[in-house]
Amino acid sequence: MAQSSKRPAPRRYGGRSDQERRNERHRRLLEAGIETFGSLGYSATTTRRLCAEAGLTQRYFYQAFDGLEALFVAVARHLSEELKQQILTAMMAAEPEPEAMIRSSLGAYFHFMGDDPRVARILLIEVFSVSQQTELLARHFMDELSDLLQGILETRYPALLRQGISPRLLTTGLIGATHHIALRWIMSDYAEPLEQVVETALQICRNALNLSSPPAS
Repeated sequence: MAQSSKRPAPRRYGGRSDQERRNERHRRLLEAGIETFGSLGYSATTTRRLCAEAGLTQRYFYQAFDGLEALFVAVARHLSEELKQQILTAMMAAEPEPEAMIRSSLGAYFHFMGDDPRVARILLIEVFSVSQQTELLARHFMDELSDLLQGILETRYPALLRQGISPRLLTTGLIGATHHIALRWIMSDYAEPLEQVVETALQICRNALNLSSPPAS
């Protein structure tokens, strides 16, 4: 009799497959990473403390990650991607003119940083001090934000190049200024209201791009 070519179905435990259980452990470790890295800082975090926060044994931690830095990188990438998606969503929902799109993007950025101090600490402070790899990750994310803004400028301000201005360097400067405003804001324990922070960052963009006047053609 010919043997069946069907593979056995994946085993399930408690109604969940092995992959579902791994995904659940991964999610819990990410959440524990946000809590411990964002509250205690990377240097004060241990695998024992992190696993206690996740409610998992260290065995499961090392099944998912090579070490604390690997988890930190995963956490930073997860948060960066979430922030980027919120900025893109805000930008697409804004009126299709430069100031409205930039205001909406800044609002999403600062709202994200202001909503959870743990997230702000990870993305604005810890990521630059853990290792060269995490610093490069942060720089890459800032470059991605710069590319988004550069796309707006090159579409709406084609005369920039003819004026001897580099859109790439200009957007790099604007993103850097926004980063430092956010850093000062969180280190002052959010002393200024969100609306004032957004308006301040927007004013820098207005001054740099002369948004009070129609874009030159």
